[in-house]
Amino acid sequence: MKIKGFRILVSAIAVSLFASASAVAQPMPVDSLLIKGTLDNGMTYYIRHNANPKGYADFYIVHNVGAFQETPNQDGLAHFLEHMAFNGTKHYPKKGIIDFLQAQGVRFGYNINAYTSKTETVYHMDNVPLKRESFVDSVLMVLHDWSGDISCEQKELDDERGVIREEWRTRTSPQSRIFELQEAVLYEGSTFPKRNVIGSLDVINNFKREEILDFYDKWYRPNLQAIVVVGDFDAKEMESKIKSMFSDIKNPENCVPKETYKLAPFVHERFENMVDTSAKFLALKVFLKQPYPEVSQRAQRSFYKEQFIRQIISAAVSARMDEQVKSPDCPSSRGVMVSNASRTNLYFSLFTILPRGDASPLSLVDFYCDNANRLLRFGLTDDEFQSAKLKVVKNLKLHNALSPESVTDNQIVAGCVDNFLHGGALTYPSELQKIKMEIMSSLKLQDILDYIPKMFSESEVIYSYYYNPKDGHEIPSEQQIRERIHECAQKDLTFDAIKFKKVDFSIDLPKGKIIKSQPVKGSQTELWTLSNGMRVWWTPADGEKSKTALSVNYVVKTGARAFAPDNIPAEKFAEKFMEKYLGIRGSDKVENMNSPQFEGIPYMVSFSASNAVITTAVAADKADRAFSVLNLLVTDPYFSDARTMKTTIDATVESMRKPRSSSSVFREGFNEVCYNNHPWYSRIDSAAVRALTPELLAEVHARQFRDAGATDVYICSSMPKEEIAAFAEKYLASMPAGYAYKLAKVQPKVPSYKGVNEYVRTFKASSKVSKAMVSVNWLYSVKTDLRSLCAVDILDYIMSARCLSQIREQRGGTYSVSFSSSIFREKKGLVQSSVDFETRPELRDTLVNDVYELLSDFCENGPTDEEMSAAKNYLMKYYTKIQKNRQISVVKRNASIQDHVASGVWDEDYNQALSEVTASDVLKAARKA
Repeated sequence: MKIKGFRILVSAIAVSLFASASAVAQPMPVDSLLIKGTLDNGMTYYIRHNANPKGYADFYIVHNVGAFQETPNQDGLAHFLEHMAFNGTKHYPKKGIIDFLQAQGVRFGYNINAYTSKTETVYHMDNVPLKRESFVDSVLMVLHDWSGDISCEQKELDDERGVIREEWRTRTSPQSRIFELQEAVLYEGSTFPKRNVIGSLDVINNFKREEILDFYDKWYRPNLQAIVVVGDFDAKEMESKIKSMFSDIKNPENCVPKETYKLAPFVHERFENMVDTSAKFLALKVFLKQPYPEVSQRAQRSFYKEQFIRQIISAAVSARMDEQVKSPDCPSSRGVMVSNASRTNLYFSLFTILPRGDASPLSLVDFYCDNANRLLRFGLTDDEFQSAKLKVVKNLKLHNALSPESVTDNQIVAGCVDNFLHGGALTYPSELQKIKMEIMSSLKLQDILDYIPKMFSESEVIYSYYYNPKDGHEIPSEQQIRERIHECAQKDLTFDAIKFKKVDFSIDLPKGKIIKSQPVKGSQTELWTLSNGMRVWWTPADGEKSKTALSVNYVVKTGARAFAPDNIPAEKFAEKFMEKYLGIRGSDKVENMNSPQFEGIPYMVSFSASNAVITTAVAADKADRAFSVLNLLVTDPYFSDARTMKTTIDATVESMRKPRSSSSVFREGFNEVCYNNHPWYSRIDSAAVRALTPELLAEVHARQFRDAGATDVYICSSMPKEEIAAFAEKYLASMPAGYAYKLAKVQPKVPSYKGVNEYVRTFKASSKVSKAMVSVNWLYSVKTDLRSLCAVDILDYIMSARCLSQIREQRGGTYSVSFSSSIFREKKGLVQSSVDFETRPELRDTLVNDVYELLSDFCENGPTDEEMSAAKNYLMKYYTKIQKNRQISVVKRNASIQDHVASGVWDEDYNQALSEVTASDVLKAARKA
C-alpha cells in the first residue's frame, strides 16, 4: 500500500529503530539451576529441581518434527503416530502405559497426553508421584519407548482409525475452515498450508502399516528430540539416569536432513480472496506480514519489547474501531486487529472488518485505509497508549506477580520446550515475569510512534474478502481495490483519537455498622451482620503468597425470582447487556476496563438462575477504590450510551438471522426437556432484544442488586481485619437496606425428569459431515455428607475410564466421552450423572446401548480393587493441589468458602473422607443412578 508523503520517513525511522533495538539488545538471564546438555547421539536434555508441587515431577519428550515432514501419502500420519504412542510400545504393550500410570493416579487425558502440530510433536506425563526409584526408572522407560520403540501393531492401528476419524470430524467446523483459508492466503507459496495435521480422511482410512513406520523410523530420532524432566528430585542423579538410559538410542544411518521451510518472497501488496460455500458472513481480512526475528534474537530483551509494541498498537487500533462502529454512519459493524507471531519466521497482524447492513464490500476498504492512514499521520495520544498498554498487561497477565517459590513444574517445562523448538529464553519463570513487566513499564509513547511505520508501511499487505459466492455479494476487483486505496491516501483526514472519561469515585452515603460478628464452625471464617441486613463472610489469608490481597464476591439471592413473569426474555437480554457494559457514573464497563483510572481494578458482573453477582480481586493498595467501585455499581450504575445500546441491539438481531450452531440447538433442546421450560431457559428472540431500553436496564438492575437483606458478601483477604471491617462499614453497610419488589415464586433450577433422561439429536453440518449428539442422564439423591460425595467422585472416575475404553477405544465411536456428575445446591443431595458425546449417526444406537450396559455391569459387579486404588490416588492428588491453590490464592479460597456456604458441605477433610470410601459406598451410589 502506497501512502503519499510517508515513504521518505521509513529509512530514517529504520535507523532510529535499529539504534533503539541495539540499546536494549541484552541477553535474557539463564536459570542457573537448570541443567541443559546433549548426549553423543544428539539428544538434548533439560533437567531442573523444583518442589512445587512437592513429591512430584513432569516428564516430557519433545520431537522437533511434525506434519511438515509428511509426504503426500502420509498426510495425517504424524498425528496418527502420536495416538499410537499410547497403544503399545516395546516395554508397555497395548494400553500398558496408560494402565501402568493410572494405577499411580496419573490420569490419561489429564496428566498423560500429547499434541502434534505442523512443526513438532510433544508427549508428556504431568504430576507424576516420585514414590520410589524403580517407579521413576519405569516412567523414564516410557519416554525411552516414545523415542524409538512405538509398536504400531496392525490391530491397534486399525482400532485407532475410528478415533482419528471422529477427531477429524470435530475439525470440520466453520471456524476450522476459516483458519485453513487464512493460512492458505498468509503462507501462499510455501508448504505451510499443505499440511493441516489431522490429515486426509482417505489416508487415515487406507494407509498401510509400513507407511507410518517409514515416517516413524525416518523422523523419530535422538538428534531431533529433547527430554525435559522437572520436579522434586536430585537434578544430578536425574542427569545420570538420563545419560544411562538414553545414550543407547541410535540415529538411523544416512539421516535425512530436516528441511528448512522458507516463506515465499515478500511483495508489497497482494489481493487474494477466501471463497467458502459454507460461509455465513462477509468480511474483509487485511493481513500485515513481516519476517520473524532470527533464532539468535529470541532470547534478547529487544525480542519481548517488539512483541509488546505490536500488541499495544493492535489494542489501540481495535479500541478506535470499537468507538467508530457505534456511529450509524460507519460502514462497519465490527472491526478488530490482532497481532500474532508464528514460529515459522513470520509476524502478522490481521484486521477483520464486518459490514453494517447493506454497506458495500468496497466501503470496508475505506474503513481499513482511513484507520491505517490516520495512525501513520497522527499516531496515538498518550491516553490511548496508556489504555492499550494496560489492556496488553492484563491479556498477558503481567500484573500477576510470580514469586520464585510459586513457580510450577509446567511453567519451567514450557520454557525448556520453547528453547528447544524456537530458541526462546531459558530464564526462570518468576524472573522472566519480572523482566517482562520491567520492559513493559519502560515503554514510552515514542517507542510506539517510531514502530507504527514499520508495522504498516514496511509490511506485505494482503487484502482478502471472505465470502460465500451463493450470497450474491459484489466483491470488488483487484483494480477497484487499488483505486480505492489510492483515493484513501489522498483524503484530508482529521485526528480521530479516543477521548477517555474521568470518573469520580467519591462516596457520599452515611456509614453503617457491623452489628453482629460470629465465628463459622469448622473454618477460619467469621460472619458479620451489617446494619442494613447484609451479611459478610470474612476469611483471613496468608499475605506473603500472592500480590492479590483482596477477593470480594458480592452475591444477591435474586436471579430468576426477580424476573417480571410477562417479560422474561427481555429481562434476560438486559442482564446479558449488563454483564458486558455495567459501569458507574457515566462510564460503562468497556470504557472502565480501558481506562488507566481502573488499572488494577478488574470486576465482573454475572447472573444465574439463583443469584446476581459482582466480583473483584485487587492488590492491597487498590482495595479502597475497589470497594468504592463495588458500591457505585450497586448505588450509581451506568448502562452505556444510546449509540452503544443501538449498536448492540442491531448486531444481536443481525446475528439471530444466521444459522445457529448444532451445539447451541442441542443444548437448548436438552434444557427444555430436562428443566421443563424453567424461566431461566426462556429463549431470547429479536423482540426481546429490541425491547432493551435504559428504563428496563435500571429496573432489572434495581430488582437484582438493590436488596441488601438478600445479599451475602464473601471477602477473603490478607489485609488486617480492622481495615476490611472499616471498608465493610463505609462501602457495604452504607448501601440502601432494601428494594420494594416482591420476588416471584419460581421453582429451583433443577432437572424435572425422574430416573433416566436420554436426549439425542442428529445434525447435518454445513461441511456435509453428519453427526449425532448424545446426552444420557440419571437423576438421583445421595446423602450430603463428605464421604457420600467422595463416592460419587470415584464413580465418575471409574465410569469415565470404562466409557473411554469401550466407546472411544474399542468402538472408535467418538473422540471424547466422560461420565460426570453435578450436585445441585438448590436441592441438597440431588445428583445428575451424565454421559455426553458426539458420534457418527450410524453408531449412535450402539453406543447409547453401550452406556446403559456399562452402568448396568457396574451396578451388578461393582468396581475392582485396581479401579478403586487408581481413582483414590488420582483424586487425592487432585484435591491436594486444589487445597494448596486455596492457600496461595485469595480468589480460589474465597470461591471455596462461597461454595461451602451454599452447599453446606466443608471439604477441608476431603482426603480423609476419600480414604474411608469403600467399594460398597461407590456401588451404592451407582445403584441409585
